[in-house]
Amino acid sequence: MERTIREQFSDMAVVLSIKEPGTKGFASLYAEMLEFLNKLDGLYVILATDYMDKTRGLSVPLALKPNGQPSIYVFTDLELAKKWCHHYHHLMKDNKEPVGYLKSSDREFLHLFQTAYQLGIYKCIVNEGDRMLALNIADMIQINNLSQSSMVLDIKTIENYLKQNKIPKIMIRFHSVAVVDFEISKENKDYLNDVADKAFKEFSEIVNGFGGTVIKGCKHIENEGYKLATILFETKNDLLENIKNKNYLAIEKAFFESIEKYDTEKLFDNRYSYIRFEAKEQTTDVEE
Repeated sequence: MERTIREQFSDMAVVLSIKEPGTKGFASLYAEMLEFLNKLDGLYVILATDYMDKTRGLSVPLALKPNGQPSIYVFTDLELAKKWCHHYHHLMKDNKEPVGYLKSSDREFLHLFQTAYQLGIYKCIVNEGDRMLALNIADMIQINNLSQSSMVLDIKTIENYLKQNKIPKIMIRFHSVAVVDFEISKENKDYLNDVADKAFKEFSEIVNGFGGTVIKGCKHIENEGYKLATILFETKNDLLENIKNKNYLAIEKAFFESIEKYDTEKLFDNRYSYIRFEAKEQTTDVEE
């Protein structure tokens, strides 16, 4: 019988535990384990409850400080991740486990380790509760040749700061991640759409000023949650220009300012986006 991913990783962790750190054999197996993780279809990650968009089930990876070292927590299977949540009583109000899933093809997976490192989170705990591994995130990036082009500061630059006992402050945040199997209620869907309808005219006029058009429609985008509208630009160049000039931030701000006066139940969470940006040249997939 073929061994599960968790069992395969556990086997390697057992062998690693009896090898002498600093030896060639230890380094070789450690690198093999990091490559193994990077080749998986995806990883489960523990999410923070403090930053949860409870209406749509969105959050960001949880960072804790075991032994004073900021760390994120990932797992090779959902069952083990859920057990971790119950063991530490890290649960949502309905006792649902705040666990997200990042496919290896998703940008959230691709940016998870780079973002963590820039935020001063240098460790990743894998499969705690089983045969676990505490890996250095810099190793995960470098051994797997993960791109550093999207990083404000690359690993070498950050390491130089740390050698001088300086911690660089980089203004970024994790991408949002959806809670596994979370379903937004019909009642909440209807409420979000009703509020958005009331703010539509005011918001549309603001978007028009940026050369865009608001297309009402609803869609659930994986790891981005339930969306309420699409901001459509004529060409891809128009879209890229608005992104380059950070006009999307002004549009997002205008959205929440338009919404605020109608959101009597305070279900909107301004830490997460409810709109998407596209160009007419792209395929627009909006549910009416």
